[in-house]
Amino acid sequence: MAARHICKIISNKFVVLLLLLSELYLLYHDYFVNTFKFADPIHVAILAYFFFIIGIVAGRNKEKIIQFIQKWKYIIFSGAVLSGLYVFWEGRSRFLSSNNYFNFYSQWRPSILIYSIFIGLTLFFIFEKKFQSNFLEKLIKPNFFQKLSKLSFFVFFIHIAVLESFWSLAGKNLFNLITTNFFGRILFDPVFFGVVAGISFLIAFLLHKIPKLYKLTG
Repeated sequence: MAARHICKIISNKFVVLLLLLSELYLLYHDYFVNTFKFADPIHVAILAYFFFIIGIVAGRNKEKIIQFIQKWKYIIFSGAVLSGLYVFWEGRSRFLSSNNYFNFYSQWRPSILIYSIFIGLTLFFIFEKKFQSNFLEKLIKPNFFQKLSKLSFFVFFIHIAVLESFWSLAGKNLFNLITTNFFGRILFDPVFFGVVAGISFLIAFLLHKIPKLYKLTG
């Protein structure tokens, strides 16, 4: 009962707005002012808690979210495109001015939080079963994404370790091998992302097969 009461409070639109503003401030301070000097688990928790808030709110207000997207879908789609372009421009500009690659690759930015909300709503609209075309529904089964969603919580916590390990073991060599020309430089990011995502989900899938372990892994 206590958990339900807390979820109800968190789902209040004014509380959500307050939490969003506080997260935006923390992301702004971390990216533009001074990086927080905390160990990674604490650092990530401080800068990512709003994503978990969104998950709680979405789980309790699915129909309202569907109605919201239907009403504002063109603004949401435009916001996803424009914010995505801005994220790239912002990172590129700060990298060129500082020569610090962190400014380009950092995911802890106010702009990325806004982009994540827009693109999340867009993807929800596309893949929600009620809005699927017959072709899309036959091409991609909804339960496939349900299975990925069940694994994503644990993937969130391990993907950085997977990324660092893969980069150390093979990523550097792969980078030097395929980025010798223009097409290789374009190809590297999706290949690297695909490998890291694939390994992360595979680990989560295998661990979820262990009885009762899901209570710890999500």
